[in-house]
Amino acid sequence: MDVIAGILLALLLGYFLGCFNTAKVVSMIKKVDLQSAGSGNLGASNTVMLIGWKWGLFVGVMDFLKGVLAVVILRLLFPYDPAYAALAGTACVMGHIFPFYMNFKGGKGFATLIGVMCGFSFFFAVIMGVIIITVAKVTDYIVLGTMITIVAYPIYMLLTTWSILVVLATLPITAVIFVKHLPNIKRMLNGTEFKASDAAVGKDRVQN
Repeated sequence: MDVIAGILLALLLGYFLGCFNTAKVVSMIKKVDLQSAGSGNLGASNTVMLIGWKWGLFVGVMDFLKGVLAVVILRLLFPYDPAYAALAGTACVMGHIFPFYMNFKGGKGFATLIGVMCGFSFFFAVIMGVIIITVAKVTDYIVLGTMITIVAYPIYMLLTTWSILVVLATLPITAVIFVKHLPNIKRMLNGTEFKASDAAVGKDRVQN
């Protein structure tokens, strides 16, 4: 397989995997329009806010798994060049954020990014998970863990591959997820941001 074909495969496979949106399916099951309430995003965090932590966890796990799958498939196909897997991971996150069949309005891509990281290194993903949970516990804000993660990801890829191409493939994730979370940062600064403790409420917001 030549380079162009490999790049196209990575981008298309990653993007279409990312386009599968579990939150959309859950919103249809629970009859809650996630796009017109809360943050308006079709992702795990908005599902937690509007439907409850159990459904939000389910959405998060599914979003995570598609990121893992995108990277693992390309690593199996191109075991000696991580750039293809990095491209697939980036395309998967972009597919989650910008699904073509929903007017390019999906989720924020964070759970999928963690899955992408896990596809490269389970150990690194676990470390980042611990950091995210710790930061959320200490500050009560999930968004701070998100910011740390999007900075850590390209740095990790640089230190483990020493490939500028791989790092360049990861940077769109950092840029887009940062922009998508700017409203969260603004709400955090004015004290209205959704808090980690709010997600721990032990009941669904919508009755089963």
